[in-house]
Amino acid sequence: MGAGAQLVAMMFTCLIAIVFGFANVLWRPYIYTTMMVILALVGFINGYVTSRCLKFFGTTDWNFSATISAFALPLVITGACGFELFFAWISKSAIRYSFKTNLMRMIGWYLLNGIMCYIGAYRGYIQPATPVPSAVGKVPRPQPDLPYHMNIFFIAPIFGFIQFASMYAEFSYLVDSIFKSHMYAMFGFLLVNFILQVIIIGLLSVLQTYMQLCYQNYEWWWRSFIVGASGAIYMAGYSLLYLVTRGSIGDFSNDVCFLLYCGLFIGCYGLAAGVISVQASNMFVSKIYSNLRSD
Repeated sequence: MGAGAQLVAMMFTCLIAIVFGFANVLWRPYIYTTMMVILALVGFINGYVTSRCLKFFGTTDWNFSATISAFALPLVITGACGFELFFAWISKSAIRYSFKTNLMRMIGWYLLNGIMCYIGAYRGYIQPATPVPSAVGKVPRPQPDLPYHMNIFFIAPIFGFIQFASMYAEFSYLVDSIFKSHMYAMFGFLLVNFILQVIIIGLLSVLQTYMQLCYQNYEWWWRSFIVGASGAIYMAGYSLLYLVTRGSIGDFSNDVCFLLYCGLFIGCYGLAAGVISVQASNMFVSKIYSNLRSD
């Protein structure tokens, strides 16, 4: 939850900064550094959301949530970047960076991100726990079997296709701009597409949660996350198709770097979309159950 919220905050903040502050071509070389600094600063949101979520489910150790939020996402990102640099080194690529430069960047990012995550986790734990919107029985109620059209393996591909269809044009343009060295200048359109994607994911999540509750199935948390992240499956399929049809098959190091970057981006998207979906369903469920009267 926390890592996804951190990614959403970073994407939105970076797009706002790029649209209004980095439109000048002279600022373009600093976009990557700005994104990493913003990602570390919004680690506060990561720690805060993680601690609030764990406290809602009864966990009382805020150091545990702070440690998870501080190291889970950075380990994945630095691991992917480390593999990319390793393959660039063995292939003697011109994009190699010095070991000292990368080590100092990694240490600085870990320190800033870790400090912000611990501050956010502490702030989240000193606040009262989020109250349950209505009284909950101590004995779990038996759940009837869902019909075939409510199976997660049936719903997730359909809702994931809707998500991917709404962003196909922008995603294909992004891939071309990054891996074909084309100039990308439609940051304003990307910001609008990002906002629309958040709305679409939220609406799809609320729809499937409502349908699920109509069949008296109250275990909606993971189903909502899977529905939100299902669009990443189609993004992965498109990336593989792009590599086979339009990529440079034959250069092993380039192909590995392409798969690493696409896998990292798609994984971050799936995590962020899943958190958006869960939060939308949580707001919907809290709203409808807060209107119930307990006898």
